[in-house]
Amino acid sequence: MITDEFLGTVAEFVNSKVAKVVLNQTYEITNFTIKSVQGTVLTIEYMVPTASVSVISLIQIKDAVGGLISENQVYVPVPSDTIITQTVKVRELVGVV
Repeated sequence: MITDEFLGTVAEFVNSKVAKVVLNQTYEITNFTIKSVQGTVLTIEYMVPTASVSVISLIQIKDAVGGLISENQVYVPVPSDTIITQTVKVRELVGVV
C-alpha cells in the first residue's frame, strides 16, 4: 500500500506541472482562480467566458510545453460566464495483473 503522504507528494508534483487547461482543443486558459493541493486532491478552478465557447465537449489539462496530463469528454453548456472546478485525485490502483 502506498502511503497518503507519498500520494500527496505526487499530487504536489502534478500541481507543479499543470500550466493550462484547453477547452475543445481550441481555447486555452492559463489563469486559475484556484490551483492547490489538499492531501491527495489537486483542485483547479477557472472561469470560462461566455464568448469563448458555447458548449464544452473536451477538457484537457496540459503542461507548459503542451504535453497532455489529463483529458475528459464532457457536455457543459456555457450560456454565461461559467466557473469550473475540476479535481484530480491521486490514488493507488490495486488490481490483478
